Amino acid sequence: MYQGPGFYLHYKGSFYQALGLAVVEADLSLVVVYHPIPGSDNAKKLERFPAEYMPSFWSRPLDDFNAIVEEDETGNIHRFVWVEEDEVLAR
Repeated sequence: MYQGPGFYLHYKGSFYQALGLAVVEADLSLVVVYHPIPGSDNAKKLERFPAEYMPSFWSRPLDDFNAIVEEDETGNIHRFVWVEEDEVLAR
């Protein structure tokens, strides 16, 4: 659930740093601008990009960032949850 700039844990286990919100010019929708923390499990996703077009930032619609992606016996699982920076540094 987006709570502003900071660090987030994706439900699959990777850490990200959200930089803030941006507006999509075409439809004025909000997106979260973020990037993976080095050493996370996202290297394979980036292999499809040639080196000269390697993305620095990612974006995801705010509604998708905040989405509940699964439910288990303990309750709802959000796609992203905010975490303290110490938790990211301790990994």
